[in-house]
Amino acid sequence: LADAIAYDSHDLDDALAMGILSAEDLQHLDVFRQAASDFAATLADLSLDQRIRRIAKLLIDLMVCDALATGSQAVKEAGVQSVDDVRTHGDRLVRLSDGLQPKVKQLEDFLLERVYGHDRVARMMTKAKRFLGRIFEAYQSNPNQLPPKYQARARDEGLEAAICDYVAGMTDRYARDEYRRLYGPFE
Repeated sequence: LADAIAYDSHDLDDALAMGILSAEDLQHLDVFRQAASDFAATLADLSLDQRIRRIAKLLIDLMVCDALATGSQAVKEAGVQSVDDVRTHGDRLVRLSDGLQPKVKQLEDFLLERVYGHDRVARMMTKAKRFLGRIFEAYQSNPNQLPPKYQARARDEGLEAAICDYVAGMTDRYARDEYRRLYGPFE
């Protein structure tokens, strides 16, 4: 749930920054209108563009607060007293409320239709796959380039698994720097 909340909000914010979406595109989204209403006092002095970008960021607050309230109520109703109670409980205790879930689903469907299939996003994804693939290949062909911790994991868990874990933990900036270190002529 935490990943979905972060992805939805950041993907929306990125699409606005890239010009793939505009303020008008978001007006029909129920979750966007709810965030605008819930946080209206903090948005009053902003321009339309600033307000739209701020609402996109506030979606995280809206969804997290909703999940916390819904989860707290579910824990109380289930009589949970320990971590083991959570593990053995049949239902997911932390989730979005029945009121917010369909609104978030509408947002995710909108992102799927309007953003993830956009030609600019598709080009960026192709480049990212190629870029990460080259990093993976560098480590696979010469595992000694991995940090010692991941070299040890490669011996214990297998090289591909260790590389995947290492690459998955990279930020965008770190991955770019690592690519330069691996392939740059003067690194």
